[in-house]
Amino acid sequence: LRQFATRHRALGSDAKAPPSPTTELAMGAGDNNELMSAGEAPAAAAALLPASLAGGDSPPLGLEQPPLRVAIIGAGYLGARIAAELLILGSDVSVYDRDLARFGAKAQAMLNGKINSIISECEHTGLLTLAGMTNPSGNEPWRPFEGEPPRRVLCCNSVGEASKDADIVLEAVPDHLEIKRDVFVEAVATARPGVLLATNTLSLPLAKLQSAVDEALRKSGQQKPGAPVPRVVGLRFLAPVVFVPLVEVTLTPGQVAGQDRVDLLNLLLRWRKSAFHCDVQGAAGDGRDDGADQFMDFRSLRCNIMRLRLDPKTAGRRQIAEAKLRKAHRAGPAAMAALSPEEVFGFIEEICVVCYQDDSPPTVKSAICGHRALCPQCALIVAQQPRPTCPICRARFVAEAQ
Repeated sequence: LRQFATRHRALGSDAKAPPSPTTELAMGAGDNNELMSAGEAPAAAAALLPASLAGGDSPPLGLEQPPLRVAIIGAGYLGARIAAELLILGSDVSVYDRDLARFGAKAQAMLNGKINSIISECEHTGLLTLAGMTNPSGNEPWRPFEGEPPRRVLCCNSVGEASKDADIVLEAVPDHLEIKRDVFVEAVATARPGVLLATNTLSLPLAKLQSAVDEALRKSGQQKPGAPVPRVVGLRFLAPVVFVPLVEVTLTPGQVAGQDRVDLLNLLLRWRKSAFHCDVQGAAGDGRDDGADQFMDFRSLRCNIMRLRLDPKTAGRRQIAEAKLRKAHRAGPAAMAALSPEEVFGFIEEICVVCYQDDSPPTVKSAICGHRALCPQCALIVAQQPRPTCPICRARFVAEAQ
């Protein structure tokens, strides 16, 4: 049960305490068999989630600490869905969208309606009922639980206004280097010092975007010589986003070994999100000029195509499981203890389904489908295959750390 519920335990009293994993799985193939090689492993990547968090009973969802302040730039399909999901999770969310801002005083009501419409989709599929939440209506702020204050995503008039005092800035703008760079440069001016700048890019090398932001900040005088580079990280929410419990993370080699990884994981833990490292070659990049435009176009297209997407069946199964877990977590430790992996994921196994050894319990869970069916040794074997898949459902296999 403790292994099953790891992701849903609170951090404890010290919000800044770094995660302390006891074991992480080295994934990859051939000479690339190293832990979290910044997105360069060709087969599969090590999961980022630590094995155990601080003990103690967990308060209701979203109430362990003051809400995270989140800025989201862009309220199209992806941006609006990220805003809805983080609102459900209890974050303090501000949004700037250029098209919405043109409507002036009407923009807030329009954004309320857009967010409420996304949340209402979850009622049509039964997710709100499973999570014990109410269905929003119209353009009014949403009250997810009886007796609690209503929630809304704040509509802002500029990137700077949305980013004011933000813990993290998430961009959901077109996948062009200059657009994303300008968003982050404007956000840094009003966000908290050391803010995490999260990009959802599918095709741009992370190091190249980080270098572009750093150069722009130095030219504008916002970044002093010798100051650390901006904390640009890759953070991609997988569609359909709402009630999907996992995200894809991309980090440069320096970030993997540094504080950026620790702070990003602590933030994801407050959202109770599982994370896996992007395993697409070139996604992290090295910040250098990559030469001919046609080569860059080819690499960008390849990077986009190779990114993980959830198929509707897998996404629906994980959403249902997540809704059940969120309701149980809000109800308290007793409700969590009453849940079983079989009830949530529809599967339970006492021995590894590959080696069938009595002394090899299935302790490794796939971050994508949620099945816990492999022992650590067999998980490594599966991960090293050209197309690693879960032996139960054949979804792509990406291991969570145990």
